[in-house]
Formats: sequence, structure tokens, C-alpha cells
Amino acid sequence: PPIIRKIPGSLAGLILGTALFYAVTNLSGADLGQPLGELHVSFPPELPLLPLFTEPISPALRSALPSVMIVSLVLAIIATVETLLGFRVAQNLHDIPLRPVRDLGAQGVANFAASLTGGVGGSAIPSTTMTAYRAGGRSRATGMIAAGALLALTLGFSSILALIPNAVFSAILMVAGLVLFDRWNLQLIHDISRRRSPLVRRRAVFDAIVV
Repeated sequence: PPIIRKIPGSLAGLILGTALFYAVTNLSGADLGQPLGELHVSFPPELPLLPLFTEPISPALRSALPSVMIVSLVLAIIATVETLLGFRVAQNLHDIPLRPVRDLGAQGVANFAASLTGGVGGSAIPSTTMTAYRAGGRSRATGMIAAGALLALTLGFSSILALIPNAVFSAILMVAGLVLFDRWNLQLIHDISRRRSPLVRRRAVFDAIVV
């Protein structure tokens, strides 16, 4: 049926993998690992970074600040490039008018607010953009609906999410990582590993460094 084709592969893998996990453990008694366990969710969220503004900075944190700044800068650059790629994918799929400066600024403000409350930053990822498009998402409301659904699942169904097996969750992460290797990446690895001309090898190594 057409509706089945719109179900993301990761969601289908999560449902089927979880069902298979509990079927095997209940029928055979095999130990396949533990579930995720209790999720500590609170609303309104705590402010773990509040002491940074109300208390003196400790010597240990002061010494670690240079490393934190470098890592933050690298993550910001990667997220920016990834977001711009996601914007380009969305524009190619549905010809959506984009304002990169405004959209990147909004993403930065959102990630800053998330970090203040102990959350995890995010960015527009091309693979998730493709998944949303294939599932029927055609407007900017798609991201808001996805965020609202995640919030509702976390607050209302945290006990169900705690039952997801670690093995299934790890398998989904591995598959998601492997999917990132497209034909261009594989060709790049092939050019570096094989005995090609020095010019081709230098160009492939340079492309790998940029990536």
C-alpha cells in the first residue's frame, strides 16, 4: 500500500526490531541486552548552566574553556555546512524560497536556548529532509509538527520509550551512519586506496580532508 512506503525505514526498523527483541527474549529466554531504561524528563526543564551566571567560574572550568571553544567552533562549522546542504535539498525538492542568513540565525538562537536548558542542538540534515518529504511534508510546518511530536512522546510516553532495547537503538544508529556513505564517498575511498596517478590521489586526499 502507498501509506507503507511513506513510513521511514528507521521507524519501521524500531518497531519491528523491538517486537522481535521481546519475542525472542520471552520465547527463548535469551539475554539480548537491556532496554534504554528510565528517562528523566522534567517540565519546565532545569537550568544546568545557571551557576555559570550566578557563581564564580571554577579553575577547572577556566582551564577547559579553550578546548570547549575549539570544539564548539568545529561543531558550529559542521552544523552550518550541513544545514546549508539541507536547505539546498529542500529547495531542489519543492522549490522552497530560503533566506540562509535568517534561517541560520534562527537555528543558532534555538540551539543556544536548548543548551541553556540542558537540551541537544540540532540542524537541518539532508537525510531527514528527504525522509520528511517522502512522508508528505511540504511546508515549514513540518519541522514544527515533528518537534511537537517529539515533545509529546517525551512527556507523555517516556515509560514506553524506556522499553526500547539498546541493541535496536544501536543498530538504527549504525545503519544511519552507513547510509551517509553515498556513491561519491565510496569512490573517494577507492581512489585513495587504489594505485592511481599521483594527481588523482592528491585530489582525493584533499577532498577527504575537506569532507
